[in-house]
Amino acid sequence: MKVFQSSIFRALCAIVVGALLVKYREQTVTWITIAIGVIFFVSGVISTVAYLSAKRQATKEGVEIYDAKGNRLTRPVPPFPIVGIGSSSWAHGSPCFPTRLSTA
Repeated sequence: MKVFQSSIFRALCAIVVGALLVKYREQTVTWITIAIGVIFFVSGVISTVAYLSAKRQATKEGVEIYDAKGNRLTRPVPPFPIVGIGSSSWAHGSPCFPTRLSTA
């Protein structure tokens, strides 16, 4: 993961995208729009699956945990992933209509 955070890697990506935008303007904009939509969709699916998994683990009765005073501790129920579902639903249309989003 350190490779993706490297300033050299980011600079090379910016140069490549810039060169593609100069050479193939319309096609690059379309493919960048599709790629961003796919990334949003994957991110939304991952957050929704993580929510469902955490909710299942929170409701499953297993080992009981107590604090120093003898009070039973319960796992908190995770918040509903409204942002994850929103990004997944937006991203569902992004790859389907890339020219509409890129010219807006």
